[in-house]
Amino acid sequence: MVVPVQVIRRFVSMAGLLPALAALTALTLPGVASAQEPVVLPRTLPFLDKAPPPPGYRLEMRPNTTMSVVGASIFGGAYVSSVLLAGTLVTVEGNNPEDWAALFAPIVGPFVTMGTGEDVGFGPRGNATAAVLLLVDGVTQVTGAALFIAGLMTDHKIWVRGDIPLKPQAERATPVPELMIGLRGAGLRMRF
Repeated sequence: MVVPVQVIRRFVSMAGLLPALAALTALTLPGVASAQEPVVLPRTLPFLDKAPPPPGYRLEMRPNTTMSVVGASIFGGAYVSSVLLAGTLVTVEGNNPEDWAALFAPIVGPFVTMGTGEDVGFGPRGNATAAVLLLVDGVTQVTGAALFIAGLMTDHKIWVRGDIPLKPQAERATPVPELMIGLRGAGLRMRF
């Protein structure tokens, strides 16, 4: 809030400096003069090992979704690049499709291609640059898959506000498979 200069001069000239400062404080800080607004506590707080439990909160275990999302993103990016590379190299004339078809397999595809491809390898007849790129791609896929699985397997502790209802643990722990069959295809979905 901006206080006009004329108001400040009027208070200073009429009563002195101290009442002017008090009036200025009351005008610029309405939260001090008015009633306190209710404090809204956050829904969750991070768990710290040596900290005492905060009042009004209970301890819950939650799945590590951040690690799962990061792992799935890393794996997905590396696997999509393998599939795009394999699709390109299999269709190019002059390449043996069997050398590059293994790249369509997730996780093991880059390693199988390094071992079976004629143009790929660290030997005298192989292309070392392609072998290094396939090695990086394979390690990236393995890392992403490992992070995804570790995120699904591990839980982390958080403090949840006491007035928020509990999540049923049995529903979260039991996967529910759904099989969908239609005219154009089929699908299987799992809910955790």
